[in-house]
Amino acid sequence: MLAPAGNADLLGRAQRAALAGRLAEAEGLFRQAAKLAPRDPRPVSALGDVAQARGDFDQAIGFYRQALKLAPGVAEIGSNLLAALRRGERLAEAERAGRALARRHPGQVGILGNLALILADLGELAEARDLYERALALKPDSVELLTNFGNLLRDLGESEAALAWFDKALALKPRQPEILYLKATLLERLSRLDEAEAVLAAGTGLPHPGMALTAARIAARRGDRARAIALLEPEGPGPQWQGDWAYARHFDLGQLYDAEGDAARAFGHFAEGNRLQSVSAAGRRAPKEAFLAGIERLERWLDAVGRPDWLDAPLPERPEGAPVFLVGFPRSGTTLLDQFLSGHPAVTVLEEKALLAGARPEDYPESLARLDRAALEALRGRYWQAVRDEGVEPAPGRLIVDKLPLNLVEVPLIQRLFPSARFILALRHPCDCVLSCFMQQFRLNTAMANFLTLEGSAGLYDRAFGLWRRYEEVFPMAVHRLRYEDLIADPEATARPLIEFLGLAWHPALLDHVKTARGRRIDTPSYRQVTEPLHGRAKGRWRRYETQMAPVLPVLQPWIEAFGYGD
Repeated sequence: MLAPAGNADLLGRAQRAALAGRLAEAEGLFRQAAKLAPRDPRPVSALGDVAQARGDFDQAIGFYRQALKLAPGVAEIGSNLLAALRRGERLAEAERAGRALARRHPGQVGILGNLALILADLGELAEARDLYERALALKPDSVELLTNFGNLLRDLGESEAALAWFDKALALKPRQPEILYLKATLLERLSRLDEAEAVLAAGTGLPHPGMALTAARIAARRGDRARAIALLEPEGPGPQWQGDWAYARHFDLGQLYDAEGDAARAFGHFAEGNRLQSVSAAGRRAPKEAFLAGIERLERWLDAVGRPDWLDAPLPERPEGAPVFLVGFPRSGTTLLDQFLSGHPAVTVLEEKALLAGARPEDYPESLARLDRAALEALRGRYWQAVRDEGVEPAPGRLIVDKLPLNLVEVPLIQRLFPSARFILALRHPCDCVLSCFMQQFRLNTAMANFLTLEGSAGLYDRAFGLWRRYEEVFPMAVHRLRYEDLIADPEATARPLIEFLGLAWHPALLDHVKTARGRRIDTPSYRQVTEPLHGRAKGRWRRYETQMAPVLPVLQPWIEAFGYGD
């Protein structure tokens, strides 16, 4: 496996070129070295490193696999392969390779850490946590592991624990900009603005776009939009505003210019942010057609079955009973309503997680008619286990509200699993709702990908509510409609009928939504708005964008009339 003696100088020159960022030169030298020593894995693996640095992950994967054939016992090459598979969005392949490598190298920290990242991307957070804990037991002073574990705990909603792990990483590397950014942005999301600013001050002079972005968000929350804009829109944005940071910057600038009343400039930034996000790695792996195809399948099923026979003989539910489902279209005020409901001591609102996904049977929805008592019990059990995995234990006297707006389309599954389920339907003016979706930077999935254009957002609104209308004709749903505009205008008058619908006694803390919000970690894009006193600034916002909205108004007009916004 060793290179000829004359090859050592060639490898050294190649490595120096790579470290200096001269990737083309480094690649040429590594190729020469690989040709001179075809049994040496080092230049082949180094070519994988160069390809990763260029962003050519498929080529990197090929080189790492070739190097592993030459040296199957070298764990570092396997770790680099996992990193390339993950960065190349080949997550299923990465998981298979990672599990195999972890079995072969159970004590290799790089493999355990990369597999943890892969599993976290796949939503396997509990297993990712176990892997981080194993890796940290082996290498407790790894700044990378400490930071990534903090990130995972943040995603699990364990904010204080996440901050503690970021602090452990900072104790080892106090001026590491990525860790400072992660800590500051978590503090900002927790509305601990003074602490966030202190963290940013510790990183003064460090060129990290996330720190500028967080500083701008704090400035905006303090009412200093001019400073926020100056932080994000210098005369010429530097090269650090690349990748995800580029579109994050545009979305934030759009929000700032919207608040300034400059609709044309705001819309331009939203359009560019959406365009950049659409061509990002997340955008490429989230085709909007997949979600629309699911709606179409449900429509065809309704055409075929009409009214399902199983509605006439619902099977008894488990002792946990049935949750309440808070549904609607995204950006309809569900997060604000969540804060009101969470002020009631008997209510637990689950943050936006696809808890129903694990309870969806194969061949859905056609298979709903074939489910017997045992199958239904198993599916219900999977749902309630997902609830418990979120740290919520069903108990007598506790009302659990499952808040995921686009469960709007999941009524057949909900009615089959939970015949006694109640629904809260959150409504907002369709134009404001659709525009707000276009203006928001979401974590992309196949549903949210529809919001990358106004046309896609309006189209999904039309399809989703068209399906809901058909559900109302078929299913005996218990539904309470609540309009965002009414909640803003008169919170108590709007909330009291809802609390009565839920069978609860009125509680005064329901109206202190700001206190409730500031005591919770909120994982939706509305986290800044719901920590403010009620205001009507977002009501009728679409009127300032009527020119841009004109192409989608014919699609939305029927819903404007249907939901009583036709004045």
